[in-house]
Parts: sequence; structure tokens; C-alpha cells
Amino acid sequence: MNRAIASTHLTVARMSAAMRRRAGNDRHCSSGATAVEYALIIAAIMVVIVVAVVLLGKGTSGLFNKAATGVPSV
Repeated sequence: MNRAIASTHLTVARMSAAMRRRAGNDRHCSSGATAVEYALIIAAIMVVIVVAVVLLGKGTSGLFNKAATGVPSV
């Protein structure tokens, strides 16, 4: 999972750098991150969250099922 996070971060950084190179000295893009960069960062974070939930969900589902069957019913 760490490899997926690192890969996503690297992709966003590369996209951001490419956008800055293309923007040149445009006064609208020279003062911090643009809305497109923020959208890319948010999309990358969403992908990481979905991957984490899917990976952790499978493991915890089995754990909860095991706990539920181990508890005696009244």
C-alpha cells in the first residue's frame, strides 16, 4: 500500500511540475497552486482512501466474523 501512495504522490508532483512549466510567466499561475492542481491533489487523496478502505475492509471483515462467531449467544 505504501508503494501505491508513493506512486500517486509522484504522479501528482509530476503533473504539477508539468503544469508550472507550461504556464511560464503567466500572472494567473505564478501565485501558488491553481484550482486544477488542487483538484488533482484531491483526486489523488480520494484514490488513496478508496484503496485503503478496500484493503483494510477485507481484513477486518474476517476479523469481525471470527469475533461474532466466538461470542456465545444468550
